[in-house]
Amino acid sequence: MFKRTMWSVGLLLMACFAQAQPVTPVDLEELTEADDVSAYNELAMDCADYLLENSPARENERRLAGAYFFAWLTKSSDVSARLSEPMLMYGEGNEDLMLIYMAGFAKSAMEDPSHKDDSTSCVEDGFIAVYEYYLDHENHFDETDEIEALIEATESDEAFAAWVEAAMEE
Repeated sequence: MFKRTMWSVGLLLMACFAQAQPVTPVDLEELTEADDVSAYNELAMDCADYLLENSPARENERRLAGAYFFAWLTKSSDVSARLSEPMLMYGEGNEDLMLIYMAGFAKSAMEDPSHKDDSTSCVEDGFIAVYEYYLDHENHFDETDEIEALIEATESDEAFAAWVEAAMEE
């Protein structure tokens, strides 16, 4: 199930970035060892910040930042992203929210060393990033059942924790 999920995410993201001719400050495709990309962690986090802080209306710049961030994420040994089935549903019609989730997840793992081995905290932070970004830019996204469920889940800490736990089990 996990391999199928990762395969689906990869295809979805490749489709999103296929039209963007990514010009990155460093060609991560040439790097062969996971340790090589550790030197670019700060730049990748800058890209994650850019994704989290800028409007979807800045499409070209976001594509470049997203392409670089995704290339770093797939090669990084410092972050091992965990995608749950509900997160894939955000990608349908709202592809940008999947990148927001991964940016929130990665920032959580990189900024708080205790989260590196705690995927639950990273998943929570990923969903919180989606929630906050959606509220700030909701006119750019389709409202889906998954978005509604996330908004409802954030009404209380207990409901959110239970919702994240259920999402991780799927």
